[in-house]
Order: sequence, then C-alpha cells, then structure tokens
Amino acid sequence: TRDLNPFIIRLSKRPAKQLLWFILDRDMKNSAGFESGVDIACGDMFFYNYFRTNKYIAVDADAERLKKAQAKLKEEIVSKEQFIEDMNPEEIHGDFVTCIQTIGINNDFKTDHTVLAVEKLCGVTNKGGTLIFNIGGGSMQDAEEIEKVLNKNFRKVKRIGYGKFEKETSNILSLLLAYGMFKLPFLRGKGFNYYYCEDKI
Repeated sequence: TRDLNPFIIRLSKRPAKQLLWFILDRDMKNSAGFESGVDIACGDMFFYNYFRTNKYIAVDADAERLKKAQAKLKEEIVSKEQFIEDMNPEEIHGDFVTCIQTIGINNDFKTDHTVLAVEKLCGVTNKGGTLIFNIGGGSMQDAEEIEKVLNKNFRKVKRIGYGKFEKETSNILSLLLAYGMFKLPFLRGKGFNYYYCEDKI
C-alpha cells in the first residue's frame, strides 16, 4: 500500500530544486480521483508516493534502475522500459502524467529532441487528463514552441518560471529560500520552466 503521508517533500541543498519539490508536493495532490498515473523518466520511483491515482505506471529508459526501484516497493506495479521519444500512446498512457527533472536537465537527454518529447508527453496523456513536467538547460530555447504544442493539446496551461538560487547551500538555508520563492513568485528568477497542463483535449 502506498504511503500517503502528506509530508514527503524531497530535500535538496539547491533552493531552486527545493522550490520544485514544494510545487510538486502541492500539485501532485491533484492526482487524487484519477484512475491511472504515469511517472515518465521515473528513475528510482521516488514520486511513487506522490501519486494518489488508483494505478501507478513507471516508465524509464534504464531497465536495471526500474528493476531495482520496483524491488524496493511493497506493491506490484506496471513498469515499462522506454525512451520518451519512442513512447507509443497505445502502449503507455494515463490520466495524470509527469516527467520531472529530465527534459534539458538530465545529461542523457538530447535537447534537439525537446519538442518531440513534449509532443510524446501530450500523446500519452488521456483525454481530460493532466500533464506535469519541467524543462531547463538547452531545452529552454524551445519554450515558445513548447507552449504552442501545449495550447493545442490542453484547455488550461500554467507555466512557472524559476531558477534563482541554483547553487548548493545548507539544507536549512535552501528550505528557507525555497519557501520564500514559493510564497513570493517575483523571487523565483529564470532558467527553468515548470508546466501544469489540465484537461487534455
């Protein structure tokens, strides 16, 4: 059984990343009531406990990492070895889809595949569903094109820019700075975009 403890915020010594964890802690609660959740580029499946969906589907390009992560969980889950760019909506799809810290952020991600990756994320999101993801690095140059793709696929698209205080600091200072940015949006800076897309067309 999933641990639905409300305080499962991941900690980071980088305030910008800590802000992302605060935002996700808030927004992932909206997955309650959806049937299926898809955690794309799930890595160690940390976000497994953030999903309130009835079903959890893990997707990652690293088969070995998927196997290790699943071995630690108490529940049998569906997992798929797949690159984002190769995902087929007939095989992988869900009502609440996430892809965190991957597009333009993961060293293995090819930034010239950014728009294609976002199109694939939209494709695997079921009609009426929600998509959450973030981008950074070289993928930021495609932000305008990304928003065009999202606006064609979703009735409501919210973007949060952030990235200030990216350098590593102490856990306490990181939490304080991130909380300040969470409450006061003008402090967040730029360099990364977080997207919350609702009601897939």
